[in-house]
Amino acid sequence: MTDTEKLLLELKIAFATNFGTDHVPNEKELLLVREVYEIGAQHSVATKDVASFERYMSMLKTMYTDQSNALPESSRMYELLGLNLLCLLSQNRLGDFHTELELLPADVLLSNPYIENPVQLEQFIMEGKYNKVIDIRYNVPADSYKFFIDVLLVTIRDEIASCMEKAYEDIDVEECRKMLHLEKGELENFAKERKWSVDKKSKKIQFLSQEKKPSHEMEVPSRELAAMAISYAKEMEKIV
Repeated sequence: MTDTEKLLLELKIAFATNFGTDHVPNEKELLLVREVYEIGAQHSVATKDVASFERYMSMLKTMYTDQSNALPESSRMYELLGLNLLCLLSQNRLGDFHTELELLPADVLLSNPYIENPVQLEQFIMEGKYNKVIDIRYNVPADSYKFFIDVLLVTIRDEIASCMEKAYEDIDVEECRKMLHLEKGELENFAKERKWSVDKKSKKIQFLSQEKKPSHEMEVPSRELAAMAISYAKEMEKIV
């Protein structure tokens, strides 16, 4: 546990001890509590501790809602709410993602850059525009957003890999690398993790033959999704 984490824990214990049922915190105390939770959430992202971030956001969302009339709006609120949306998106929790969106004012969805960012990302993913997801990675409203977008890109890469496995028996090594947006040298390790066979002579990656695959895995949209991934790879070439 870092010094920052120890201090945050001590403060949370102090809040729980001093703000009991017999004491109603005043505005100054509530502002202090909110700021500590916000710092905790930001620190969690900086240390890539998703579980800790989710705990802090649970407490913050309650404060943002319950104390909205008692406290001035926090300058960090929409940045953190946007991070929470990205966190849900990176875990493919689309139901929770849309539930959180419904709680936000309609005018905020497309006018606030912190909220607009995850909203656009979700739209690009649904449309299969993965090149746009990568483009957004370099145009974030705050550096803290890059962490969850990177997690999201890993999820997308795994989805593309699964589509390729279902649609093809083999694929050109370089084409595969571009489709997965991997740097040169990274594909070999990725292939090992997926248990793909790399034929260096033919420069092809061989997947498990489709005849050997369980029938329930052979879904009709797989070729369409793979084609979408190929299109994405070609768009990536234009970007790079």
